[in-house]
Amino acid sequence: MRNKIVLYKVLFLIMFLNIFIGGMIVYKANENVNSSYSLKESVINLIDINRDIDFMLGKTFLYSDYDRLMELLANFDNGLKDTLRMQNLHAFREIVSGMKFFQDIKQTFKKKVELIDKFNSTAIFANLIYDDILFSSFEELKQSRYFNTIMSNILLFKYDINTDLSKTKELVAKNLSENNLNQNDIKFLKNASRLIEYYESAQGIFKRIQELYMEKELSILMNGNRAYMSIAATNLKNLTMLFFALIGISIFLIYLAYSKTKSILKHLNDLQQATDNSFGSIVFTDLNTKIKYVNKIFEQTTGYNLEEVVGKDANILKSHQHSSEFYKSITNSLKNNQIWECDELISLTKDKDLLIEKVMFLPLFDADGNKDGYLSVKLDKTKEVMIEKELKEKEEKLRDMAFFDNLTGFGSYFALTQKLNEYPSGMLIYVNISHFVDFRFFYKTQTVDLIIESFAKTIKLCIDTYDIPASIYRVQLDEFCIWYDGESVERDIKNIRDYFKGNNLSIVVDDRKEFIPNIKMIIGVSLDRDTIQTNRLTQAMLAHYEATNSGEPVVYYNENSSVEQQYYQNQIMSRIIEYAIYNDTVIVECQGIYDISSDSDSEPKANYYEVLVRLVDENGKIRYPGEFLDIAKKISLYNDITKKVIGHVFRLVERFPKIRFSMNLSNSDIANVQIRDMIEQKLKICSYPENVYFEILESEGVDDYEAVNLFINKIHSYNSKISIDDFGSGYSNYYRILELDIDTIKIDGSIIKKLPFDKNARYLVQTIIDFANRQKYNVVAEFVSSPEILAEVKKFGIKYAQGYLLGKPVSPDNIKP
Repeated sequence: MRNKIVLYKVLFLIMFLNIFIGGMIVYKANENVNSSYSLKESVINLIDINRDIDFMLGKTFLYSDYDRLMELLANFDNGLKDTLRMQNLHAFREIVSGMKFFQDIKQTFKKKVELIDKFNSTAIFANLIYDDILFSSFEELKQSRYFNTIMSNILLFKYDINTDLSKTKELVAKNLSENNLNQNDIKFLKNASRLIEYYESAQGIFKRIQELYMEKELSILMNGNRAYMSIAATNLKNLTMLFFALIGISIFLIYLAYSKTKSILKHLNDLQQATDNSFGSIVFTDLNTKIKYVNKIFEQTTGYNLEEVVGKDANILKSHQHSSEFYKSITNSLKNNQIWECDELISLTKDKDLLIEKVMFLPLFDADGNKDGYLSVKLDKTKEVMIEKELKEKEEKLRDMAFFDNLTGFGSYFALTQKLNEYPSGMLIYVNISHFVDFRFFYKTQTVDLIIESFAKTIKLCIDTYDIPASIYRVQLDEFCIWYDGESVERDIKNIRDYFKGNNLSIVVDDRKEFIPNIKMIIGVSLDRDTIQTNRLTQAMLAHYEATNSGEPVVYYNENSSVEQQYYQNQIMSRIIEYAIYNDTVIVECQGIYDISSDSDSEPKANYYEVLVRLVDENGKIRYPGEFLDIAKKISLYNDITKKVIGHVFRLVERFPKIRFSMNLSNSDIANVQIRDMIEQKLKICSYPENVYFEILESEGVDDYEAVNLFINKIHSYNSKISIDDFGSGYSNYYRILELDIDTIKIDGSIIKKLPFDKNARYLVQTIIDFANRQKYNVVAEFVSSPEILAEVKKFGIKYAQGYLLGKPVSPDNIKP
């Protein structure tokens, strides 16, 4: 194999020499191509400079920029010299007949410079005469009668040196021969004659410059460069093809050698990559377990460098944390040419720290099948094992903490639920302190904890005193569950209650013993088994809830009681509310508020619409506020419903720009910062904020009049209106209402529906109307459901009414714009 690798290296050297020599040849040819392109740029530059010189001589005789002209001549001379100094120019010189051609161009350029000097001298003298005519004696010469005629012809020469001046010259000579010339005429005509002579001289010089044929010689030079470029490009192409042919031959030779050693090199490469890129430690040893090689991961995990362990026995890693039989099993397996594996082998690092590894030991064999060493592959699991151990300890600790109540030492809620799962029979007695909320209001938290602790100890003493077969669990705060295994629960509950009557709770606060008298308990008792509908904990809680509401000290659970039915109804409605909110099935209907002030028989017209909330459940059934609003408040979803309604209201205002809409707001809505901010944000972007009404529910009471009034003032700043809904219900306070800047009072329907038969209701309505008239409030009568009620409402002069008689709630789609 080594001979094959040497052959591969020799062939590689041959390929390198071929590439180097070929590259040098191609590089030389490429230089010639680059030189041809550089020469092309130089020749083009000379042609451009020569054309600029001829242009300046031929078109701007009197106004020639002599400095610029001299600069162009210098540029041409320098460019020609640079061209002659170019490298690799010998081939090009052969193409254009040697150096004689370049010498001819230099000689021609020298003649052109001499003629241009004469041309410039002539132009300078002509320019002096021209300036004398136009500027020095301009006013005198301008009075000559020949000035305009002759000067117009002479001026043409200024822009074109090839201008024909023969006729102008004859005209000047003819005018000079006249006898009646004045001094101005004579002076002008002589100057014009001299100027024409200089012009003719300049024309002659310019003609000699053109006859030098400099541009033709440069063109010959350009054509020669093109031929030079073609030859250089062809050479480069041919040499490049030869170069790639040499590369191809070299690669072919290498491929022949590589194909024969490919399998060996692949195995070596795979082994090298597996060793160096392994996630675990790898160790190679000889048959005597002397280390031959270790990878980088081994160095990182053990702290040993490769140089430190090469030649040493692999037992330097032995920790002696395992039994002698354990280590013998490794030796026996390897001797028998078997693979030995272990999930947690404990070894020692260089610093004598323990290292936990998942390992595999296996024997290695040479090409002839003879064993020539061993290989060990190790994966460091130290951190994993330690973390797992730590997590297990924490889990057990948390589990212990979760199953025991720190304050009382009783079992916790989790312990109780576990026991319920383990024991299908057994009764629960749910106990707490009556009016416990008062304790939390009047005592510090530390004192309340002492009361709970004393209450728990008293229950424990009672159970121990009467030898009641029960265990106690603390569910939360002052609420306890007693797991009862006895046969006479009524007797034992009576004993518990009697025990508390005869023993006051005592606590020690600031080293002083205090008694808490008259502690009363509320008790709910479950069945001794779960039912299909409820488990025993729920049974005890329902019974306890019924006892709390009824004022009874003890209530025993009865299956399908009204409390249980309400419990399940609340659960169903809670799910309906959540479904409606999260699936956007909170909808609204609109009920009109009608103007009934007209005495005509025509139907009253809706002045504006009140927006009423509805929910649509999973089955598509519409649910009304009486079914869900109270439950929504208890499960803290009421404000979410309000937000949905706000969105509906402002969409309706945009949809019906000529119709006004109102919505109800409870005291909790106004107290909610998010709802207030949402309303203000909607009003800011609303196209018709004056069409939005808000009805504050007076039946719920107003806790903070100042905060409500701030909200009302902000609403009024957008020209929106405020009503007090259900006015007259419950505990209306006329004086406090005056603190609110409202626009409308809606008289509660419970009063309006009594008007036909209850004189006290009529007295109350009259009082409300008198109050509203003095404050200039609008008045709306609610629950107008019959012609008799409507007639009574009209008697009081109430302008607006709402009720089923006038119009039932309808979908917004049924509102006529």
